[in-house]
Parts: sequence; structure tokens; C-alpha cells
Amino acid sequence: MKKILKNKIFLILTICVILVISINLITYTYSRYVSKADVFVVSNTGSLKCDAIIDAKDEYIEDNERYFYINVKNSKDNIESDTDIGYILTIENIEDSKGLYRYIDSYGNSNNEYKDKLEIEEHILNKNNKEERFKIRVKSENAIKTKIKYKVKINCYQKENTDIVNPYKESTLAYNIFENAKKAYLENSEDRTILSKTPKTIPVQQISGEKEKTLSMTEDDYGNSYYYRGNVTDNYLNFNNMCWRIVRIEGDGSIKLILYDKTKTCKDATGGDNAFIGTGQYGYKIGTIDELENIEIPDYENCTANKETCAYPKLQEWYNENLISQEDSLKNEIWNIGDIETLYKDEEELNYGYYAYFDNGHRLSNKNLSSNYATLLSKGVSFESYIGLLTFDEAALAGVKYADSNVKNNNIYLNLNGVTDNTVMMLLSPMGIWQKQAGIYTLDFQNFHPGNIGVRANFIIRPSITLKSGINLTSGDGTKENPYTV
Repeated sequence: MKKILKNKIFLILTICVILVISINLITYTYSRYVSKADVFVVSNTGSLKCDAIIDAKDEYIEDNERYFYINVKNSKDNIESDTDIGYILTIENIEDSKGLYRYIDSYGNSNNEYKDKLEIEEHILNKNNKEERFKIRVKSENAIKTKIKYKVKINCYQKENTDIVNPYKESTLAYNIFENAKKAYLENSEDRTILSKTPKTIPVQQISGEKEKTLSMTEDDYGNSYYYRGNVTDNYLNFNNMCWRIVRIEGDGSIKLILYDKTKTCKDATGGDNAFIGTGQYGYKIGTIDELENIEIPDYENCTANKETCAYPKLQEWYNENLISQEDSLKNEIWNIGDIETLYKDEEELNYGYYAYFDNGHRLSNKNLSSNYATLLSKGVSFESYIGLLTFDEAALAGVKYADSNVKNNNIYLNLNGVTDNTVMMLLSPMGIWQKQAGIYTLDFQNFHPGNIGVRANFIIRPSITLKSGINLTSGDGTKENPYTV
């Protein structure tokens, strides 16, 4: 009996030892990589070159995954010019390696998913000899990690001259916004881009970067619209003894604004609760849609719900009290709510009678990030007014991304410090509506991330207006200390 017991104890101890050894071997194998980089530098513009410098060390392990750095910069023999050097950085497997790669740039932005081949297209300003740094995380396709071998290739090319002709009339506000952005870009292209449809970070799919200060371009109903993105500090404007932030130049040269402080001009403005005119609910009217008759659809302009709690009457009342005297300087804007993508009636009328889903939901908050995009082109439901709210498309272009509370972005000009009351701001864009309820996009200033909440809740009302095209600049450079004044 004792012998049997001893044998069992010995067996148990043997198994434990084997387990310990196995776990250590697995852990060792899991973190074992070979950071072998074959670097190819290719130039298609004569003496123009980029250098890709690999920084790979044995101690570069994080969460049991190997990583290394790639520093990209101009070669010393570059010809100095004011134009950009574009480059395409490629990381791919060699010798049948099964590596997967993911990058994080110097702004903290990532491609979000591991791929067996990475292609990163970026640019650096030639004359300033700038340098970009990428952190490349590596793992294997297999559950047990093995040796991974990869190569890095960089292809440099001369980009077009960035000295693009200003399309606006000299002395106008739009002209000066454009010129100041060009100046800032030439001084520091690492933080600032201009006239690019692909800024440092991808709108809707990524939040703006910590250092990003961008004037980028996209299309709207009138032509090319130049929008601010990121932690911009030179888009302050005084109008009617209030402080506003410039959102974008519209395609016709008009200037979209959002309120920053209703009580002070910019130099003394504190923002916070002073950016709001109260709280309210989304609005409705009774109407029809071609496919269905005699149903209730939401119409932000004509709120037939309780006038004391609806947002639009409050906006209109505030406009009449504070801005109607400046109407000659303001544009009767077309405010786009969104396109109804799916509309059907609940024949059994068990719930809300009918449902309408807007394209905003699919475009702006799809779990498949790569399919998300923003647009400033109007379609579907819209209305005309001298005052309204920012759309989620405009907020996404400014730098926010729809996500849970773990993804937030404080480095954006739309953010406000010192908000002490209700911290959730209403946006114009609904995801879907059903009879007397809806899900609309909002911005939470406590965590500063977008979300969607039922329409009956009260939200902060932060007005937006548009200055007419061709309005002249009186003074200023857009900074808080010296804001644009019209």
C-alpha cells in the first residue's frame, strides 16, 4: 500500500515537473523571434533618397510579442526644396515566414489589425529633414510562435509642389484661413497637412492624432470644402461679441462655425457651459413618405412635440434674440440630417408602427471600421435655416470616432473644459427612428467620445451658424489671443 502511495506521489511530482518545463518552453518559444531586416532603398527621382533605419533589439518584447522600430528620414544628399518627399514603406515576409505585422506611428495611430504585409504611405518635408518613427509589432499566424523573417522596402518619390494657388479673393476670411494653414504647414509638416484628402489619420476610422493640426479637403455640395481636424489652435473667431470656432470653409467660400463662448470674445473666453444655450430634445412633425402614408417622421425644423423641451424652437428663439441683427452676414444654410436607407411599417403594429434607418448608422459606426466614411454631400432629409447643429460627419472629420467609452479623444478643438451641467451634446444626425423614439448621435464631454442615445433624453444644445461667402477679414490670425474678426 505504501509503495503504491509513493508511486502515486512520484507520478504526481513528475507530471508537475513536466508541466513546469513545458510552460517555460512554450513561453520561451512564444516570445522567440528573429528581427532580420533586409532593407532596400529605392528612388525614382535621381538623387532624391529616403533612409529606413531599423532599430531591433532582443529586449523589445511587449505582451509576449516582438516589436521593432523603423525610422524614416531624408538622406543627407537630398536636394533641398519646399516640396514633399512621399514614401511607401513595405514590410513583408521572406523565406516562407508566417509573420503578421501591425504598425503604430509617432502619433499613436495604428492600422488596427495584423496583416502579413504592411504598406504605409506617408510624406516628409524635404527642406526640414523631418523624421518619422514607426513601431512595428510582430506575431505569428501559428499558435506557437516560431522564427519570423521579414524585409523592409522603402520607395521615395517627389510629391507635387505644395504651393497651391489660393482659390479665394484676397482680404476675405477664407483667403486668410487658407494662407495661414499653408504657412503653418511649411513651418512644421509633421503636425500640419493641407489640401490632402488623406490627413495623418483617417476620418471616422481613427481619432485624430495627439499632435495633429490639419486643414484637409473633401467635397461638399458646392465644391471643395476645407475642414479643420485635430488639436487646432488657430481657428478662433470673434463674431457679434461672441467667440466661435471655425469648423470648415464650405465649397462656395462660406464659413461654418460652432459656438465656443456666448458671453465673451475669444481672448477672454472660457468655453465650458458658455458654449451651450440650454438643453432640449430632438424634434418631430407629422408628414408622409412616398412608400408609406400618414406616418410620423422626424423633422428637426418643425418640432410639434412640447415646444418648451424641443431643441429647434430653443435655437430659433436664441437666434432671434442674439443674431438676427447680423442676418446680412449669415447664410441660410442647408442642414443635412441624412438619407433614409431602410423604411418599413410594422403591419402588426406590435411596437412602434414603423421604422426608418438612416445611412448615418452604416457609414459612421459600422463595426467593420474599413467601411466607415464621412460625407458632406447632402441627400435625403434636410432643411434650410440660419442656425442649426453640427452633424456627426462634421464631428468625425474634426477628429472623433464612434466607439465605446474606452476610445476617447481630448486632443480636438471641439472639446470643452469646465462643462459642469449635462455633458452630452446633441448632434444633428440620427441613426434610426421609430414613431416617437430614435437613436441620435451625441458627444459626451465628460469622456469626449461619440455615442447614440434615445431621442427623448435632454441634450446640450450648441449652436452652429454659417458666415456668407466673401465676408472680409478685419483683423487677426485665428489664435485665441488674436482671433479672426469680421
